[in-house]
Amino acid sequence: MKRFNTTGVCLSSQHYMVDLTERVKEIKAMINCGNYFCINRGHQYGKTTTLDALKNALAMDYTVFSISFEGIGNTPFTSEERLCAKFLDLLQRQIKYKAVSQASENLIKLLDTYCANTAAGVSMDLLGERISELCMASTKPVVIMIDEVDQASN
Repeated sequence: MKRFNTTGVCLSSQHYMVDLTERVKEIKAMINCGNYFCINRGHQYGKTTTLDALKNALAMDYTVFSISFEGIGNTPFTSEERLCAKFLDLLQRQIKYKAVSQASENLIKLLDTYCANTAAGVSMDLLGERISELCMASTKPVVIMIDEVDQASN
């Protein structure tokens, strides 16, 4: 029996929800063209559910990192270096918990190396370089999705 869900990701087999098929196709077409975008809606409009459906739709063609700023506390937002180091840590956790399908061994080793060397922090320039290197090491194009970005608003 289905029910209404007001917290977390909605699952079509368990929850009443809008059919996201066409919306996800439109977003995937944007990604295929190399575009980036922002999903900006109020609380409980299905942003996380849409990102989860998109991650599943992209998994065959892309290396998808789906991270969230929810629950990381305020410390990462106190400096650029801490935020960038936390960003790399969040990417590594996706690999560690097998949330990234078909990640190459080279990609895993690079992230391990990057995260082992973040004690002094990571500049925004270095984070950009690291992400570029991850893209080059990946056997598929890389997509990074960030949920709960508004956690950084303070």
